[in-house]
Amino acid sequence: MDTLDLYPGNTENTARITINFAIVGAIILILPFILNSPIFADDSLLANAPVPEINLDTGQIYRQILEDISPETKIKNFNASVNRRYAGGIIRDVDVGIKHIKLTKYYEGKPVRINVVEIDRGLASNYELKPALASSVDNLQSRRTITTIAKQNNAIAAVNGTFFKPQTGVPLGTLMIDGKIYTGPIYNRVAMGIGDDGF
Repeated sequence: MDTLDLYPGNTENTARITINFAIVGAIILILPFILNSPIFADDSLLANAPVPEINLDTGQIYRQILEDISPETKIKNFNASVNRRYAGGIIRDVDVGIKHIKLTKYYEGKPVRINVVEIDRGLASNYELKPALASSVDNLQSRRTITTIAKQNNAIAAVNGTFFKPQTGVPLGTLMIDGKIYTGPIYNRVAMGIGDDGF
């Protein structure tokens, strides 16, 4: 995992120094504009001018910058977020930024087992989210288990995501992968898409 080091040493000290230089630099840049304002041109205006109160919490700025750049902080925040949202679930780390969660909910008194894969794209940026076929590209009439599909695509996590004809394995509804349409719409059903940006 890559880390951001401006120079060898303590990352926290680097962030503090950077913040202090940024604040001083901003003050130096805006000072000429303040001194050339009409308030300073007339001494009587200056005497009656209200003094603005500046509350600058450098500690808050420092914490925010650390949160934005520190991989350890990002991992800690991701873990806390998943633990909070899936309280009571069995949470397993798949890799940094990827978790598998097993939940049991009840519907009309009967247990429903749910599997969730939670991904933080910032932490797991070397992984790609993409669809896969249960069959070959040339012949859609095939059925394979989700485990087989995942192994053939070298996937670390897989979700069974579409309906298909049980007799043949042909997907039901719109299916398009990398700009190629495999099957068309059916019964005005909705379709889900994943764009180049991952959404």
